[in-house]
Amino acid sequence: MQSSQNRIKYITVRLPMRQVRNLLQLFRLVSVVVTVLGPRAMYLALENWAKKNDTFKMEAKFISNVDPDDAAAVLNSTDVAHAIFVLVSKSGTTLETLTNESFVKDALKKAGLDPSKHMIAVTSETSPLAKSDDYLAAFFMDDYIGGRYSSTSAVGGAVLSLAFGPEVFAQFLRVRQRKTNFL
Repeated sequence: MQSSQNRIKYITVRLPMRQVRNLLQLFRLVSVVVTVLGPRAMYLALENWAKKNDTFKMEAKFISNVDPDDAAAVLNSTDVAHAIFVLVSKSGTTLETLTNESFVKDALKKAGLDPSKHMIAVTSETSPLAKSDDYLAAFFMDDYIGGRYSSTSAVGGAVLSLAFGPEVFAQFLRVRQRKTNFL
């Protein structure tokens, strides 16, 4: 197991914090286009703490991967002009995720917006999404990380860093590492 300091350095390299800080200045809402139960649970657990400690940067909404009605409801309740959408797909070929991507792109185009200026991808480096011009940025997760273990990868890092700031994600990793070593 990596030390917490090495783990944070690893995430910082994988998630360029300068890019995250620039994104925080541009957008007010992060919407995650995939079912990411771990990052969603972390967001919900930390949301009130972040508001109380003045680290809350933007609200996060999550779109279910298997429910087009959920996607429509989230998009209808979102000011897409001030939202950044995080598409999470390790392979970049998952039909349900790409269907939701299409819903998001359609909503952005309908609002007269360029989807590539409002979407980032979290994917593997070998995915078709990795080097696509369709995204403002791409952050990478390792191929050995499965969806249910994504909370401390770029998936959780993207969500928590955008919602609460990269320092909160780094602190989360340090605390997680101490708890893991304790167990």
